Amino acid sequence: MALFVCMVLSLWGKIRLPSILGDNMVLQRSDTVNIWGWAAPSQNVTVKPSWDNRIYTTKAENNGKITVCISIRKSGSMVGPMIKLEGYYEEYKESQNEETLYGISREIETIANKAWEQETEIVELGNEIKKGFPAVKDRIHMRLVNAEENQNRLKNIPWIPYLDLAITFHLNFDGDGDEQKSIEVNHQLIDTWNVTPEDLYQTALANMEREDDGTFYRLSDFVESVLHTTPESSGLDMYIMTNKKCAYGATEILRSGELKRRAEEFKSDLVVLPSSVHEVLVLPYEEWMDLDVFRRTVQNVNDDAVKREEQLSNQVYLYQKDKDSLMVA
Repeated sequence: MALFVCMVLSLWGKIRLPSILGDNMVLQRSDTVNIWGWAAPSQNVTVKPSWDNRIYTTKAENNGKITVCISIRKSGSMVGPMIKLEGYYEEYKESQNEETLYGISREIETIANKAWEQETEIVELGNEIKKGFPAVKDRIHMRLVNAEENQNRLKNIPWIPYLDLAITFHLNFDGDGDEQKSIEVNHQLIDTWNVTPEDLYQTALANMEREDDGTFYRLSDFVESVLHTTPESSGLDMYIMTNKKCAYGATEILRSGELKRRAEEFKSDLVVLPSSVHEVLVLPYEEWMDLDVFRRTVQNVNDDAVKREEQLSNQVYLYQKDKDSLMVA
């Protein structure tokens, strides 16, 4: 299938694509295509593939990088696996050998086949969705993302503002193992169900309480269990708050009474550091602490060690137990 991509640019912008993407390239019908490149920072980019007449829009990141994912389904299938090619391309550029390319192709094939094996489960979920909200409400879960970094995405989905973050909603259909499989709830779905974002939020909270899969443990214990070594003491009593799968577990700060309970245990207010969308770090607040130092640390870690799509915030939060309130410090 030939790929024809139309890039609509702003008057002053210029888009540059990697050498692997070009005119007259041929794509496998059953794959998902990941288009990436570089443009002016924050520039709007539109991609229109020739085979489905749909228009995909994205916005260049602050460093001018753009990524658009396009799903190509195989004939008769309702499922299109989402495979990001950019990392594979960088891997191939470093080696420039056929063995690496073969390994990449085999890995992509494995991912695609696994996705198609789940087609029955996804189709069944689709049938549940058609039955209405009562049929799927037990699957509703929420995630926390950075509101500013996800402005374009938030235009197309229901969400609730929270501090500098956004609460989004998903239909989980994960089975065994640690994988977190879900479908994001969009405006079309809530219109069909005749529910509001607040309805989704209250339902997700109820599901969170029912499942009761939150975890809270010392950071030093986690490091010791993973690295099998005792870390040097930082002088800070720091804890990880997440869920049992360590997947989108930052939402544990939304669990009813959770922060209040921890503050009462420590007999102090709490400093909450947004480690990533998957977890937060919590420590008892003491008057000598300089929260600006924590803020700079969070930003440096985000810049150096956290994938952009997994960054939650560069802010630091303070939970005040007397007010039972979490705020940007």
